Order: sequence, then C-alpha cells, then structure tokens
Amino acid sequence: MRYLKEIIPELGPLCDELAATPRPVDSTQIDGDIFRIRVGQYRVIYRIDDEVRAIFIESIRRRSENTYRRIRDLF
Repeated sequence: MRYLKEIIPELGPLCDELAATPRPVDSTQIDGDIFRIRVGQYRVIYRIDDEVRAIFIESIRRRSENTYRRIRDLF
C-alpha cells in the first residue's frame, strides 16, 4: 500500500479529531453508521459505534469512480 506513506502523517490528527467529534461538519454519512471524510485525494471510510463509543477506520482509498462501489462488501 504505497499510498499509506502519503496519508500516515495526517491520520494521527484525523483520529484525534474524530475521537473528539465523530461526526465533523466535513464528514459525509454514507449509510447508517458508516461515514467518510476527505483527506486530500483520499477518502477515509469509518464506522461509528455509539454504544461502545468507538470509531473504526474500515478503509482508506484514493478517490476514484470505484471508491464507493465496494463499500457494502466491507460490512
């Protein structure tokens, strides 16, 4: 996963932000408890579990036409 080198420096601050505010203004609800947030040309797909107060990063993908096609396969 070559792209991880590009996005890793931004993941720490993003995780801190999501821990404080799981549904920031710049996030988009995809379906139910599944959200996405844009980080440059990447999309971080994450799931919020309000019951246990946790956020699970499910996928990090470069934005393309196929970015959201297989999201249902993750869950």
